[in-house]
Amino acid sequence: MLSVPNHWCHVPGKPNSTDIDVWKNFTLPTEIGPDGLPRLSKCEMFVWNRGNQTKMKCNEWDYDRTNYDRTLPSEYNWVCDTEYNVANVFSTAGAGSTVGTIFLGIAVDKFGRKSTYFSTVFCFTFFSLTSLFVPGNITIFLVLQFMLGISMSLILISPGMIAMELMGKEHRAWVYSVTGMAFVCGNALLPLISYLLRSWFLLGLLTPLSSIFILVYYKFLPESPRWLLSMGRAEEALKIVEDIAKFNGKSIPSEDLRQVFKGILARNDDSNIQNARMWDLFSKRSLAIRTIILGIASSANYFMYGGLLLNVTNMAGNEFLNYFLLAIIELPVGYVAAYLANRFGRRWTKTFLFLLTAIIFSIASIFVSSSNWVVVAATMSANFILAINITIGGLHETELFPTPLRSTGSSLVATLANLLSFSVPYIVQYGKSYAMFPYVIFTVVSLIGTIISPLLPETLGCKLPETLKDADSFGRGHKFWSFVPHSSPVKNPIIAIGASVDPDGNPVIKTACFYCNAGAPRIVQINVRGNLIQKRQTLKYIFPDFLQNFHGYKIRCAVSSKIVYRIEIYLNKHGYWEGKQGPHTNLIQLCQQKMNFTYELFPSNGGGGSGVKWQNGTWTGSMADVLYGNAEFGMVTAQTLQRDELVSFSFPITYDWLTFATGHPKPIHTWKKPFWPFSINLWLCLISTMILVITVLYVLPKLLVKFTFVTPKFYSNQIWFVAGTILEQDIHLPHNLVLRTFVTFWLLFALVVTTAYRSQLVPSLAFPYVEKPPQTFDQLTASSSYRWGLYYLAGAAYAAFRSSTNPTYIKI
Repeated sequence: MLSVPNHWCHVPGKPNSTDIDVWKNFTLPTEIGPDGLPRLSKCEMFVWNRGNQTKMKCNEWDYDRTNYDRTLPSEYNWVCDTEYNVANVFSTAGAGSTVGTIFLGIAVDKFGRKSTYFSTVFCFTFFSLTSLFVPGNITIFLVLQFMLGISMSLILISPGMIAMELMGKEHRAWVYSVTGMAFVCGNALLPLISYLLRSWFLLGLLTPLSSIFILVYYKFLPESPRWLLSMGRAEEALKIVEDIAKFNGKSIPSEDLRQVFKGILARNDDSNIQNARMWDLFSKRSLAIRTIILGIASSANYFMYGGLLLNVTNMAGNEFLNYFLLAIIELPVGYVAAYLANRFGRRWTKTFLFLLTAIIFSIASIFVSSSNWVVVAATMSANFILAINITIGGLHETELFPTPLRSTGSSLVATLANLLSFSVPYIVQYGKSYAMFPYVIFTVVSLIGTIISPLLPETLGCKLPETLKDADSFGRGHKFWSFVPHSSPVKNPIIAIGASVDPDGNPVIKTACFYCNAGAPRIVQINVRGNLIQKRQTLKYIFPDFLQNFHGYKIRCAVSSKIVYRIEIYLNKHGYWEGKQGPHTNLIQLCQQKMNFTYELFPSNGGGGSGVKWQNGTWTGSMADVLYGNAEFGMVTAQTLQRDELVSFSFPITYDWLTFATGHPKPIHTWKKPFWPFSINLWLCLISTMILVITVLYVLPKLLVKFTFVTPKFYSNQIWFVAGTILEQDIHLPHNLVLRTFVTFWLLFALVVTTAYRSQLVPSLAFPYVEKPPQTFDQLTASSSYRWGLYYLAGAAYAAFRSSTNPTYIKI
């Protein structure tokens, strides 16, 4: 809509027989263009007064109609002295987006997701349609663009927010990827739609008309049950959940849901006693400095990223294809960003990417007047690197802000980035006069990012800050030139397992993750020879997620004779085994201090070891004591010959006490991954379609040669044309309606297939396929990657473990 086509002064009096280029050379003076080379003037023309040739400013202009029939600048002559109207429109919309980010974000939390979202969609439709009829009055048009910017800020983020709150946790990553890919797909379709419509009015009319279909969706989209519960509106949330269950063919008892919602409301009341505020980010010196640095770094990324998209009209070649390539090049960004951030850390990766961007922009500024292809290649590379840097930067922000202000901090950083982006349109507009100017500015901004990025602490492998105090002290003690914080090569946490029973007397498995670390479990080495005080010091760095306070309750624990023997021995200073105490007793004492309980150990019933079920249905062993209510826990031993690979104790030991070692799901990295989203049938379909297009482009011109002129350049190499429509610049499209229609439909088909491919490929790269951990006990025992601690497959303990319908003991 705001693209400025090539233009020149309209000089009346041109004879019909005179070529336009000859007339322009005769009537227009020359000037130095933005690339430093001479060109015909766009704003002045020659006039003759009594035989004297003088220059004067233009009153009317002629425009190149090759790509567009109508644009706002060409229809209202926003060129030369009024060319900054284009930049004013972009900046005004950006100002509206900043205001909308602040105030509509508050409105969403206050009035609800659904009502606020559809209200903004309605406002967007109204202001979009109204603005189509007032561009002649620039003041009113800018006011409407400001209102459009306010509504657009919420329209872009609300669908993802609503979808995420309606989905279960196992589907959130998928939903996040799909909503993000929707924006990318729309961004890639925009140049094709603009090319087909060729009119700013039609494109401007299509956008609000398409949003009318969103308003129709109001009846079907439910309000977020999470938001309703946060506002205490449990009955409305209950009805929505029941409707969802009914639609999915499920049945949930209403009374059970009410009890669950009451519990949620009670927790909300407890957690909302004290709310953190945005200004608390500046209450601590280190946190305030870190917030400012994050804001500058994020602003630098979005400043350059937005500048590249707007600068596409200043680049050489076809601007439709340039814009499409800038959108499509972000295909592998998620995978590359995740790999670099996990392999090299956040801090130095961002620094290197800023430096690399500065080098690329400096190269572009040098070759802007001599080599168009170097500039295009540099721009594409810089866009790809900036997309990676933005992804890693967002991750770094999330990890550095404390939990109560994590979302608020990210919103504040985004607002700062929007404020700086106001100047981008003017820099791009100035680039129409001096082509190297935007690239020089981008180089300087990249160098600023290179300097400030190392000042932030590294977060790879570190525990996230939970409070303002944690965030303020985070990173203290890290050396500036350190690369990645050292982490233990051991990746397998320990989960303690206790055999117990449910209220109905059925054997179940109860777990306690002793070394969980706020969702990032890690191994803590415990010296079993050390005294209890040393172990308490170790426990200061272990804050289990799943342990409870027993308030001094005495736990009766049945153990087999072998476990009793191991509890009563220890290794003395001379290297001989002696009685009284062993490593299992040390671990029990650690649990005792942390969980506030006392314990009583007694030999299992009948001396049956872990447990034996006889033919008459009776049990003996530790499982018998659990089943018959004589003990809360029955200790089960397991033998792991390769334990030294899992946990490094100070001396080798082959028996585990109530431990179960598992591995994290590992991402599958393989060269085959880019081909996974397509089946072999779809690949064959795509290849056969390309062959068909090449054949048609070879045969059809021969049939139409009598009716239309076909340039040899276009059809000299049909294979190159098919590839060039995606990769090459300045592909000449035929003027014949039949050929043009055929090529357009093929391009649409290729774009749809490519978009479908990307929608599956990007989630697989950003969230790699993993070796999924076992979900059932049978899968666990059949897996060679996991070690399970039981005596033998036919034993009673095996049956007890297998009876658990929800084997949480293998979930980290």
